[in-house]
Amino acid sequence: LADSLMLIFDALALESKNINLVGISTGSIVVAETLRRFQHRINRAVMSGVLLEKAMTFKLDSEFGINMLREKRVDFWAQALYTKIFSDSALLKVEQAVPAMRDALIDRYKDRPHALARIIEAQSGYLWDIERHYPEFRKVETPILILAGAEDKLVPPFNQKRAGSFFPNTRYEEYTNCAHIPFIENFAQAFDDSMRLFINE
Repeated sequence: LADSLMLIFDALALESKNINLVGISTGSIVVAETLRRFQHRINRAVMSGVLLEKAMTFKLDSEFGINMLREKRVDFWAQALYTKIFSDSALLKVEQAVPAMRDALIDRYKDRPHALARIIEAQSGYLWDIERHYPEFRKVETPILILAGAEDKLVPPFNQKRAGSFFPNTRYEEYTNCAHIPFIENFAQAFDDSMRLFINE
């Protein structure tokens, strides 16, 4: 994925000063790997819902999800996801819409659960071997902003705060009443904080 990003940047003839990355959840792992290998091509980066360590609880949860998907139980997988990905306050605001949202996710992947399983397998495998990359992470000088939700059950805030410690030029922000995706639950603040980083305020 990091290589693919470089191909896109080359095809668009983008200069490094114009390349700012935003990675959410699995996308934040892609951002970290891109910074590790191509930091000279990146101006600034935002990571949200980021895990960059060998976490046994995450591995076990990933294996559970993969097993459900191998059994083609996308419905069970989606139900489990909705218990972790949003905060209670966000779910209460859209309580009536939750079944339809969950059903739409199930419908999208019911005939291709392998697509979800491969994403989970890829990130789990990368994280289980990630410690060998820490020395290179520490050489990344790119300014980084980490946005974490205080109620994130999928990747707890303490994991995300630690992710920031692996890079020398990182700022950490934590949002209350927010879970795994601040760009959904607290869009205005997440967008504002990201733009301030990108324009160097």
